[in-house]
Amino acid sequence: MVVNRKLSVSAAPPVSRTSSTQPAPRAPKTPTPSGFNDSKSKVPTKTKPPAPRQRRKSLHSYRTHIINSYVVPPIETLYQHAEPYTEPIKPYVTATTDFTRTHVIPRAATFLEVAGNQYRSQLAPWLHWLIIEQLWNGVVKPIYFDTLHPHLERHTRPHRFYYHKFLVPGARKGAAHAHATYIRAMPHAQHYLARAQENAFGAYETARPHVLGVYQRVRPHVVVILNQVQMQALGLASKASKVRREFVDPHVRRMLEKASESQVSSSQTESTTVAPAQPASDTTAT
Repeated sequence: MVVNRKLSVSAAPPVSRTSSTQPAPRAPKTPTPSGFNDSKSKVPTKTKPPAPRQRRKSLHSYRTHIINSYVVPPIETLYQHAEPYTEPIKPYVTATTDFTRTHVIPRAATFLEVAGNQYRSQLAPWLHWLIIEQLWNGVVKPIYFDTLHPHLERHTRPHRFYYHKFLVPGARKGAAHAHATYIRAMPHAQHYLARAQENAFGAYETARPHVLGVYQRVRPHVVVILNQVQMQALGLASKASKVRREFVDPHVRRMLEKASESQVSSSQTESTTVAPAQPASDTTAT
């Protein structure tokens, strides 16, 4: 007869959680600013300003078509006309310039340097002591803080509160938004301005021959029309003067004569009505 006995099996010893079996602690996640480690965030790209070659081309076309065509020729003509009058005084001007450069300017520079050193070393400290220390800190500031400042502080404190709480933040946000808009729009504006300038110069160069041709064809007719208008105006002015002398001047002359006659008659009546005062004769009874 076989008897099955249950043998008591001791429990397995506890497994020690060493560094090899224990999971390593995780480092806390630190918040990172948006846009740095985010692979999906879009980095704003700045548009490049117009190339320097475009600017140099625009400046060259401006100097060629405007400066050299319309500004330089009148100046050269004026210089050529004035040169005969300025030629006799050139030796005196040259001698005066040389004397000023060699004798006057060095002595004036030395004098100004010495005067500046004397002012900075002696006069400036005394003026600072007199104006800042004695007058400003000793007289003006005590009077202001004792008399005027308390009233200003009491009346302006509410307004300063609203100013610093509402107006300053709004102004800063507006300035930041305006600056960002300016930064974004400036490259595009420069590009379009450069293109508009080039297109304007091209249109000017294209239209200039046609405009000059039209002007040359129209100018004789315009001169004839202006001469006729001038002659007609002179004729109308002469006729108007004749009409004035014939119809207006006699009436004006008659009115002036009547006015002078009335003045003379009024003066005569006044002289006759006012009798001269007779002196009183003192008669004494004898």
